[in-house]
Amino acid sequence: MDTPRLRTALLLVICIATPLIIGFVGTLFTYGSLTGWYALLVKPSFTPPAWVFAPIWTVLYLLMGVSLFLVLKNGSGSPSIKPAVVLFAAQLVLNLAWSAAFFGMRAMGLALCVLLVLIALIAATMLVFRRISTTAAWLLVPYLAWCCFAAVLNAGGCSIRTLQNEPNLQACKQKTRNKQKRKIRNGIIRLRTGASGASAGSPCSTQAGPRSA
Repeated sequence: MDTPRLRTALLLVICIATPLIIGFVGTLFTYGSLTGWYALLVKPSFTPPAWVFAPIWTVLYLLMGVSLFLVLKNGSGSPSIKPAVVLFAAQLVLNLAWSAAFFGMRAMGLALCVLLVLIALIAATMLVFRRISTTAAWLLVPYLAWCCFAAVLNAGGCSIRTLQNEPNLQACKQKTRNKQKRKIRNGIIRLRTGASGASAGSPCSTQAGPRSA
């Protein structure tokens, strides 16, 4: 194999390996939660089973790698190559950040915010990639679509969790109000008891004895 082909093959391997490595790091956050916290989480009815996520993300990472390869291969000398690589790297970082926020921190609201920014970055990456390779941009369409679907699932999970917590919140508020009422009632009783005791022990309340002649 000659040197140009070897370099091309090496570039392809690096481009594919980079997203896969990010995905592997992300599994450090998801592995324990999928069979624990996530399994017990009340999710929207259209949520796919947990076992489909690994193969889907693997395919998406492969497509991302090929997309990056086409941009780097065909974008030599293009002014768009630098912003393309920066945007691609930024969305990879946010991809990992979402796994950390959702599965690691279990902060569904924060994860949704990260995911929305990630979707915007993917769209921007596709626009810049399109200047260099139309095929590279189209290869990111499944990734964008899946992240949009994930955002819907994430938002649905937040809504369900809020509705579930509302009765508990109301019960907590009612319990606090009842506790405050008991404190006020007990305070009034103590004041009345103290006032009664003071009145009973007052010299003015005792009857005077018979006076001597």
